[in-house]
Amino acid sequence: VYALVVRESDLSGGLVQEEVNYFIRDLNFHPNYYSLFTPAQISKHVQCLIAAKRVASATSTTTINLKVEKERSAFYLNNLADHAARTSTQHAVATYADQAIRAHRCFSVIGWCSGRSPFAGAEDGDRLMLTVVETTNFEIDAAEAAAATDIQLVASTQFVKNKTRLPGMGPVLLERYQRLVEKAVDTYATVIELTALGDNHHYVDDQHGVEDDDFVLHMAYVAASSSNNSAVFQVLRVNGLVPRRYYEEYFANGVVTWALYFSKGTPRATIENAAAMLQFVNMFSPKPGRSQLIWQLALDDHITPAQVVYVLAVVKFVYYFFPRDRFVPYYLDLTPQERAGVDELFSFERIYAVLAAHPEFIVKMYAQFEAVAQGQEKPRLNKELLGEMRDTVMDDAAYQVLETCLMFNNALRLTNFFKTAPTGIAFRFDGQALLGDRPRGLYPEVPYAIYLVQGRGFFGFHVRFRDIARGGIRLITSRDRSAYDRNVAGLFEENYNLALTQQMKNKDIPEGGSKGTILLDMDEMGVYSTAAKRASFFRYIDCLLDCMMPAENSMHSHLERAETLFFGPDENTADFMELGALRARARHYPFWKAITTGKSPRLGGVPHDTYGITTCGVHQCVVELLRVLEVPEESITKFQTGGPDGDLGSNEILVSKDRTIAIVDGSGVAYDPAGLDRQELSRLAVRRSPIAHFNVSFLSSPDAFIIPITEPGEIRLPDGSQFRSATELRDTFHLSPLARADLFVPCGGRPAAIHKANVKQLFDDGVPRFKYIVEGANLFFTDDARAVMEAAGVHHIKDASANKGGVTSSSMEVFAALAMKPSDHERMMCVSEAGRAPKFYEDYVEEILATVRANAKDEFRAIWEYNKEFGTPKTQLTRILSDKINSICDDIRAAISLEKDREVVRRVVQRAVPRNLMAHCGVDAILERVPEAYTMALVSAWIGSKYVYSTLGKTNEFSFYTFMNDLLQRPITAGSKL
Repeated sequence: VYALVVRESDLSGGLVQEEVNYFIRDLNFHPNYYSLFTPAQISKHVQCLIAAKRVASATSTTTINLKVEKERSAFYLNNLADHAARTSTQHAVATYADQAIRAHRCFSVIGWCSGRSPFAGAEDGDRLMLTVVETTNFEIDAAEAAAATDIQLVASTQFVKNKTRLPGMGPVLLERYQRLVEKAVDTYATVIELTALGDNHHYVDDQHGVEDDDFVLHMAYVAASSSNNSAVFQVLRVNGLVPRRYYEEYFANGVVTWALYFSKGTPRATIENAAAMLQFVNMFSPKPGRSQLIWQLALDDHITPAQVVYVLAVVKFVYYFFPRDRFVPYYLDLTPQERAGVDELFSFERIYAVLAAHPEFIVKMYAQFEAVAQGQEKPRLNKELLGEMRDTVMDDAAYQVLETCLMFNNALRLTNFFKTAPTGIAFRFDGQALLGDRPRGLYPEVPYAIYLVQGRGFFGFHVRFRDIARGGIRLITSRDRSAYDRNVAGLFEENYNLALTQQMKNKDIPEGGSKGTILLDMDEMGVYSTAAKRASFFRYIDCLLDCMMPAENSMHSHLERAETLFFGPDENTADFMELGALRARARHYPFWKAITTGKSPRLGGVPHDTYGITTCGVHQCVVELLRVLEVPEESITKFQTGGPDGDLGSNEILVSKDRTIAIVDGSGVAYDPAGLDRQELSRLAVRRSPIAHFNVSFLSSPDAFIIPITEPGEIRLPDGSQFRSATELRDTFHLSPLARADLFVPCGGRPAAIHKANVKQLFDDGVPRFKYIVEGANLFFTDDARAVMEAAGVHHIKDASANKGGVTSSSMEVFAALAMKPSDHERMMCVSEAGRAPKFYEDYVEEILATVRANAKDEFRAIWEYNKEFGTPKTQLTRILSDKINSICDDIRAAISLEKDREVVRRVVQRAVPRNLMAHCGVDAILERVPEAYTMALVSAWIGSKYVYSTLGKTNEFSFYTFMNDLLQRPITAGSKL
C-alpha cells in the first residue's frame, strides 16, 4: 500500500509512511475490510483520507466529508462526530441507492466504522466511517423479476461472485439471503432477525469471522421507489448506534436486505429498541413539513414510533373527514375555487403542525385507540379529552382539527395495528358513525363500512355500501407532482363516488357496491416499477385479509360478524387478481377462490376482456336504443374515447357496426371524417395495440390524421385549430368541434372529464354534437353535465345502467367458486395450462353473456317506458331504479332468514342460480356451502330486481304481493337469471 501511494501521489515518503501505518495499524477497521479490498484499492482509500484531512486542516476544522461519485460506483468518507458530515454522507448514499432503484440496477452498500479517530493522537472519541457503493445491471428485467424469489435469478452476477469467494462460506451465505428474500416477498412485511454472536461459533458472516462482534441485525423488506436508507440511518442515529460494519443489498424483485454488525459492549436492549422502530419506519417515508414533524417527536422521545404510525393515519382521517360544512356556513354553496380556499385551512401541513404542537394529546388519543383496538374499551367519543383540548387550545381551527381527531377512535371498529409484523395498517370505520350526520348533498348514501389502509409507498381506502359487496381495486399513479396533489385531494371523493356508482350497478346481483383505491406515493420521475405496484397491492390486500380473519390474527373486532370482502380488477390491477387469490389461499382463507375476480382462467376466472363481457352490456344498450328509435346501426357515426388497447375499447370496435370517426386513447388521437377504416381498427383491437399504431395509409383524406402524444411541439389540425402539445390535444379532443357524431361511447378516460363547467363545449350554437350517449367508462360525465345533455334532447344512458356486465360476470364467477366443491371447481371451472377449457366452463361463460344481455334489456326497457310515460330524465331513472331495487333488497334482507323462510329461499335459489350450476350442485348443497349472508343477499337481489323490472319501476304493495304470490305458486324452472 505504501509503495502504491508513493508512486501515485506527490506526497513525501515520510508522510505516506505515517498515514499508511495509522490507517492500517491504528484505525482498527474490521479485519474483513483488508480481505475484501486489494492493496491498490486500499491505497486509493488512503489517498482520499489524506486529501480530506488536508481540506480539514486548511479550513481549520476536524470535519471529514468526502464524496466520490461515478456512474457505477461511489466512495464516501466522513467522521461521526460531525453531525452535518454524517447526515450529508447518509443522504448521499440514500440518494445514490434510490437512483439505482429507479434505473432497475443492482446496488451494494458496504460500510466500515473505524475503532479510532481519523486524526492521529486525537482522544475525542471520534471515528471514521468508510462507505462504498457499487451498482451493476441485473440479468433479469423488472417485469420478470417482480414475482421471482430465486437468489440466483434476482441477484446480480457480481453479488453471487462476492458471496461465494470464500471457500465453504458461499452456500451458507446464499442460503441466508435466499431465506430473507423469500420471507420478504412472501409477507411484504419488514423481516427483522437479531442474532447474538457471543456463543454462536457456527455463525458465518458476509466476509470474515465474528469474533469482534456481539450482535448482527438482519433486515429485509420490499422497497417501493425508495431504498428507505435515510429512515434506517435516522433510527440508528437516534439510538446512538453505529454498526462496526454493515452490508446492504438490492435485488431485482425489489427486496432490500441489511446485515448490521454491532461490536462487543453494545447493549442488546438498545438494538432491540432500534429493531422495534425499524419495524414501523418501513411503513412510511418522512416528508419535510409533514410526517417529518411527527417523526421528529419520536426521535426526541416525546412519542413512540407506533404512535407516529397512528398519527399518520389520523392526519389522513382528518384531511378527508373534517366536517368543513359545519365549520364554514354555506360550504355546499361555495364554488370549487372558494372550497379550495377553505381546504387550505385544513391542509396536510396544517393538520401535521397542529398535532406536532400537542404531543401530549397524541399520547392520550393513542392510549384510547389501543384500548379500543384491543377490546378493553368500546368505541366512544372521548369527552374528557375533548374538554381538555377546549381548555388548552385557543385557536378555533386548531381545536376543530383536534376534535375531528377524536372521531377516529369513535368510528373505529377493527384494525390490524397490533398484529405482529403487519404488511401495512388497516382501520375499519363504521360508515354511520363517520358520515351518518353529514349532508346528503355531500354523501347521498351512507356507506356500510370505510377502510383506511396505509403502508410503505401507498395509502388508500375501501368503501362498501352493504355487508356483502364487491367492486374493483383501482391503483392510481401520478405523472408529476401537480397530478399527485390532485389525486390526493380527490382520493376519498373519487373512491366514494365509484363505490356509489357500483352500488347502483350491482342492483341485479347479490353483492352491493364497493370500491378500493391505492394511491402510490409520488415518484419524482413519474416512473412506477411493476415491483412497486405489486408490493402496494399485496400489502393492501393483506391488510384487508387481516381484518377478514381477526381471530386468526389475535385481533379484537367490535363487529357482530366477520367481514366478507370481494375484489375485482380496475385501473392498474388487472394483473394482480391472481396474486390476491393466491395470497388468500396461502393464508388459509376459506373462500380464497372467490375473493378476487378477473383472475386467470386456470383458477376459474372469467376474463372480461377475452369474452368482451363489459362491452356486451354496453353495446346491448346501444342496440336497444337504436332498436326503439328504428335507426340501423350501420347508418350512424360514432366518437369513442378508450382505444383498441383496452378491454372496453377493443371489444366495442370488434362488436360494433357503425362508422367510427374518431378514437382517443392514452397514446393519441385518430380522426377521419369518412370513418376510420374498420379492418385496420379490428387489426389493432385483436392485437390490443394503441390507436397511435393505426396505419396512416388507411386514412381517407387530408382532413384525417393520426397524432400520437410523442409528436413534438405545437399541434395544428387540418381545420386550423391549434394545441400547445400532443398531450393537450389528447386530453381535450373530446371537447373539440371535430368530436362530433351521432353516438358517443366513452370507453375510457378520467372521472368527471365532462362536468358542469365544460359541458357547453359539446354544443355548437346551442345544438349538441351528439344525438346519443351510452356511457361505458365510469363517471366520465358528472350528473349536472348529464342533465344539460339530456335537457338538450340527447338520449343519454348512464354508466350504472350500461356498464354493469362486468359486475354480473364477476358475481357469477364468485358464486360458482362458493357453490361448487373445491375438487369439482378445479375439474370443471379451471382451464388447463394448455389452455383447454372444460365444457362446463364454456357453457357457464355463455350463461354469463346471456344474463348480461338480458339484464341490460330489462333495465333499458324499464328506463325507456318510464321516461316515455312520466317524462323523468333517463339519467335520473338509473338512480331511481337502483334506489327502488336496493330499498326492496334491504327490506327483504331485514325480514327474511334461512331458518324461518327456507321454502321461499329454496324457490328463489332454484330460479336465480344458472341452470347448469343448479343441475350440477343441487339446491341443498348450495345452501350448505354458500355462506348464509351471501345466500340471503342473492335471494333479496333476485326478488328486488325481478319485481322492479317486471313492473317497469311502478312499484306498490299490491303489485309486490302479486309478484310474490306468483313466485310461490308457479312451478320452479331452474336457471332463471341470477
